[in-house]
Amino acid sequence: MVLVRQECGYSSHLMMKQIIFAVLVSSVLFSTTSHSAELSYSYVEAGYITRLGQQEAIGPGGDIDYSTDGFSIRGAFTISDSFYITGNYFSEKSELYGMHAQIDSLDIGAGYHYALSSKVDIFTDISFSQQYLSNDFGNYDFDGFRFRLGLRGQLAQNLEGSLSINRRELNNDLGASQINAYVVGGVWNFSDNFSLAGDAEFADDDRYFLGLRYNY
Repeated sequence: MVLVRQECGYSSHLMMKQIIFAVLVSSVLFSTTSHSAELSYSYVEAGYITRLGQQEAIGPGGDIDYSTDGFSIRGAFTISDSFYITGNYFSEKSELYGMHAQIDSLDIGAGYHYALSSKVDIFTDISFSQQYLSNDFGNYDFDGFRFRLGLRGQLAQNLEGSLSINRRELNNDLGASQINAYVVGGVWNFSDNFSLAGDAEFADDDRYFLGLRYNY
């Protein structure tokens, strides 16, 4: 289970993700010219998460596919016209080679958003990040930060899209790790206060989220 990863370089697979991400950025910027709605920075959401990746096999053979299952609770709170507080908690479990692992993660930080137009915002935030990993070999604490830079746009009257680049750096007594990820998300507002939210995070392994959002 690769829950803390060391970045060593760009593979062709990652380069393809970068190309797809660039195309999606263009789509958000150019598909938001005829819709108007307010982007909210005050919400709380909860839902299911799963992570799909590959672990180097022990012994002969190729890489072994693995997955995790868990839940996430996250949200934001507006503190001024341009600034907000953000928080994110998730817990994941997996099993590989008969061994169990669990990771719990908490991010708390603050961010800033700026309107590029009446339908598109650019946003950035930085959070203190703490992760706790437990497996059959022991328990490990990691401290660091997470940085995000992205775009949010109103794609239709009740549909929002978002794209972001995330970087997470974690440290403990065993060393340091850096994780770069690309995130594509969407929110469907089916009432004034409630929405269906989902996103996909692409890195060395890929993480998917689907949940319910309450806008306040």
